[in-house]
Amino acid sequence: MPSDPAFDEVLKQLDAVPKGSAARGKAQSLREAILRSRQRLAPRPLANLPPTGRDGGADKPPEVLAQQQECAKQAELLGTVKPEARPAAEQRLQQCKRDLAALEEKAHEEAPR
Repeated sequence: MPSDPAFDEVLKQLDAVPKGSAARGKAQSLREAILRSRQRLAPRPLANLPPTGRDGGADKPPEVLAQQQECAKQAELLGTVKPEARPAAEQRLQQCKRDLAALEEKAHEEAPR
């Protein structure tokens, strides 16, 4: 497991590969992969995509659909960011979800009864 303390020595060895070496790029890739695998996994599901069926989400206001798409985009980005950028990406996704919840609540309150 990459979280095993024995990998700390591997990380040091990968860092020790000289900058001018042909192996430096591969060493850095391996180092980043180990660090990514040590990160806490993001909770699932990260986002719900807007409906794509026959009604295409016709029962939802366009701003709700747009916010759903934005949250899906933020969720995809979260899966690709470097370990050091993950906390900020998680915060952006959580804010997006809060904004979506507020829009959905507003849409529900304004819906005809």
